[in-house]
Amino acid sequence: MDPSIRSVLDGSLSTYRHELFVSNLQGIDIHSQHGRADDNVPVFHARLMKHLLSQAGLPLNYTEIPGKGHVFDGMMTTDPLRQFYIGELDRNHTRPTSSSNFTLTVARPADTGSMYGVQVHSLKTPGRLGKVSVSLSPGEHPNNCKIRTTNIRNFSVSWSSQYCSGLQIDGQTVHISVGGRRSIFSQSSERIWSNAGTEAAVSINRFGGMDNILRTEGRFCILTDDASRRTALQISRNLSQYYYADTEILSLGADIPPQCGHRIRVFQQPSLDLTPAARSRVSISSVQLGLSIMDLERNTYTYKSEDGLGAIYLDDTGSGHLDLNIWGSNARGLEIAARLVPMLTGVGQPDFIVADKAILEHGAGGVLAMGFFMGLGRGDLTASTNSYFT
Repeated sequence: MDPSIRSVLDGSLSTYRHELFVSNLQGIDIHSQHGRADDNVPVFHARLMKHLLSQAGLPLNYTEIPGKGHVFDGMMTTDPLRQFYIGELDRNHTRPTSSSNFTLTVARPADTGSMYGVQVHSLKTPGRLGKVSVSLSPGEHPNNCKIRTTNIRNFSVSWSSQYCSGLQIDGQTVHISVGGRRSIFSQSSERIWSNAGTEAAVSINRFGGMDNILRTEGRFCILTDDASRRTALQISRNLSQYYYADTEILSLGADIPPQCGHRIRVFQQPSLDLTPAARSRVSISSVQLGLSIMDLERNTYTYKSEDGLGAIYLDDTGSGHLDLNIWGSNARGLEIAARLVPMLTGVGQPDFIVADKAILEHGAGGVLAMGFFMGLGRGDLTASTNSYFT
């Protein structure tokens, strides 16, 4: 497998690798319990987290139970857990509202909330970790606050100017909003940080891999053409069987009921042009047979549909809902793309995959293209620099 493919896959899975986010557990009391005979999740993982938390100087109560497996009677009421519950209730514990030094680590902004008032909204390069490291001096005059970032495009803080009168981000002095209102900071292409104001519209719903489609508040509406209806029905069945999810199958171009949440579009067309210029005109192009996509350096990659080409990608139409697009240049290509519909939680996928029949033999090593989109919240399907193309 090409190392670039492995890199994209690792980036897609990183949100489930909890050992990467130990820094986010600061200020949280933890009790970890694991059955030593667990043949589902090996006890190694619990021992590793115990070691990593200890290295980070974070408190951890750890219990390893001999002879017990993954699930056993009374597993939520063992004596160590009961003592932990009682201790937390007796202390009326709440997480501290501030800390003088901390680091927030993010793989996908949509998966991570705020930490001590800091929240990441988007990353410079999707698929890589982003970090915000904060050093505060509350109680001193002036209250100097310093932030160092790694791979962060914009983030917000809910601190007041009284709490943090002087703020530096990556060595640059920026102003902070007054009155305790949230400040949103963005970095320009020239790497200059500025306060975008308190009313700046920042949405993190769209940022995430294809499995982000599963986060819907309404029923899944599956939009399909007549030639693809059988595949749409199979997807509907899988959503019902694995998630007890409500679905509704509609024709492409039909009015979408207000009860619909995220949408799944299943369709066949001889060509698909995802480049920004084409999307400003029409998504489907008849100029050539195949699929076109552009990267951040404005290189356009085109894949011919001679042998059955398929693609699956996530899109934001700007309506507040996500679209999971399952496309085939013909029936064979659609069948290949439909195999990639995310059905499992805990199995990360990137923002887009382009494949033909080679994927059936070589798995992920046979993809034509896969990776991440840069401007998901803005409906921009420009691929990131760390995406993979043949």
